[in-house]
Amino acid sequence: MKTKSILLGALMCLMVFIMTACSGSVEDSEDAMLIMKFTEFENQSQVIGVNIVYKIDITDDTAGQPYQSFPANKGEEIKKKVALGNYTISVIVFKDYIDGEEFARGYSDGVVKVKPGENRVPILFNLVKSVPLTVTPLGGTHTVTENPFKITLTSEPGVLVGYTLIGAQSGSGSFTGGGQISLTTVGTTTLNAIAHGNPPLQENQPFTGGYTLNTAWTATVDNSANTTAIDFDFILPLPAGYLSAADISVPVGSGTFTKGGLTRSSDGKTWTLAITPTVAGSSVIQVNIVKAGIVSGNKQVTIYGGFPLWIAVTNSTFGSSAINAIVYGNNKFVAACIDGKIVYSVTE
Repeated sequence: MKTKSILLGALMCLMVFIMTACSGSVEDSEDAMLIMKFTEFENQSQVIGVNIVYKIDITDDTAGQPYQSFPANKGEEIKKKVALGNYTISVIVFKDYIDGEEFARGYSDGVVKVKPGENRVPILFNLVKSVPLTVTPLGGTHTVTENPFKITLTSEPGVLVGYTLIGAQSGSGSFTGGGQISLTTVGTTTLNAIAHGNPPLQENQPFTGGYTLNTAWTATVDNSANTTAIDFDFILPLPAGYLSAADISVPVGSGTFTKGGLTRSSDGKTWTLAITPTVAGSSVIQVNIVKAGIVSGNKQVTIYGGFPLWIAVTNSTFGSSAINAIVYGNNKFVAACIDGKIVYSVTE
């Protein structure tokens, strides 16, 4: 009996040992530990002033089932006991609180094979949203009423914004956070801009837009007694040779004057058309410019062909004699009375 009792006790001890050894679970053991720390990512986060929290999901890659899900705070070294096996890890980064605005996503680089002891796991992060870049106004055709025409680029504080200009106007530059670009040339200029993010937190944000500028203009005459020229003033300067007298049309009043030459001011903003009136007195006319880069539209001006001034011919005053006829010729008006007396006009 004593021998049987000893054998039975030994058998029970052996069964307990086998059950413990074969359990396969090390949830309560520190022999298998996942360690994650997001120091580099957090340093980048602080640069742009973002408060973040993490939601970490560990998936059993072998079983294809969720294994653990838990939150973590900024600045923590994350340690989690797991069973030996293969896992994938994903991280969602939220602004301020879990399930708030999603800021970024992270993931393990492939399958993590957990071995006994400490297993440090690097996590790769991608931003959910790009760094902002606002451009005002957008590309298109624009009528320019102020010089220069300004384009405003806006991003976040500290973000480097670079740009290039190609086409009618060329150039390049950069500024931090935001700034303005000045266009001063008629025609089409393509703007290429990019806001440089801070990887891995931010992706670059590019912009491309074509700006076609048409300059507004006004028309004035040189004087109100005897007009010799019409001045065309443009908001944006025009390069030498851009205009000719043939580009200037006269929808109303074309028979009241003849065109001469067209000259350009040194800054290209004023172009002067020489004219010779063919009608005495004032004439209301309309002029227009038909040329790419210039806003088309009739402008009304009044030109003056000189005012007639009547003077009496010596010893030929009319007195009480009646005027018999008035004629015009050789740029003069001549009046004759029935007694042979005449007067003629002169211009001043």
